[in-house]
Amino acid sequence: MLREQLAGDLKLAMKSKDTCC
Repeated sequence: MLREQLAGDLKLAMKSKDTCC
C-alpha cells in the first residue's frame, strides 16, 4: 500500500514537471 502511494506520488510529480516545463 505504501509503495503504491509512493509510486503514485512519483508519477504525479513527473506529470507535474512535464506540465510545468
